[in-house]
Amino acid sequence: MLAFFCKSSKSFKYQIFDLFLGFVLLLGMYIYTLSNLTLKTMGMKYLIGVFLMIILSSICNAEIIDGPANIRTQPEGEILFSIEDGAYTNVVRLENDWYMINICAWVEIVNIENNKLIIGSFLTTITNRKVCSIINPTEIDRILNVSENKARVQISGYTFKSNLRENEIC
Repeated sequence: MLAFFCKSSKSFKYQIFDLFLGFVLLLGMYIYTLSNLTLKTMGMKYLIGVFLMIILSSICNAEIIDGPANIRTQPEGEILFSIEDGAYTNVVRLENDWYMINICAWVEIVNIENNKLIIGSFLTTITNRKVCSIINPTEIDRILNVSENKARVQISGYTFKSNLRENEIC
């Protein structure tokens, strides 16, 4: 049922709408629960469940790459890296048919020099499925996690709108 609520959203206005709709549903359930005391306990459990689904839908905004897709420094700029078909990315914003996106994945620590990913390195999922190849030195936005020999990093760049699958559920 979570997949029904977990819509792919490319703009902030849709996320605001989801939160507003969630608030209205939450308020409606609360008023209904207060008016019917015999359903109060069951209604509160249902209310908490609906609230959690709405919160999850507002933070679930992954887009799926229709690729491989080249990711650039700026719209029509130099290519930084290539993302594999079917990889999940997060859309940050839209600029004239170009999406600024970011991707979070794992990289071997030896492929990081001066907070940049070196040419020829690649990023993987936690299960070691390749999701990204570095073409030019790429600045790391954030290091999210570190293990013995790998780090989970976030990198970003721009891709043309046709490189994202339309109407996909995250």
